[in-house]
Amino acid sequence: MDDKLAELLNSLGAEGLDAFYFYVIAEKIEFAIFIGLCTWGVRSAWRVVKKDFQ
Repeated sequence: MDDKLAELLNSLGAEGLDAFYFYVIAEKIEFAIFIGLCTWGVRSAWRVVKKDFQ
């Protein structure tokens, strides 16, 4: 699998490699934002539920 990935990255060239790295970084940022929004939503909902129990 690593050999295939290395072959693919070598065949992309400089611009393709930059685009690949940008895509990977954008995916990581998107995932971090998604996790942050989920955490924020759960914390907000927990505050409302916590008030209902008290």
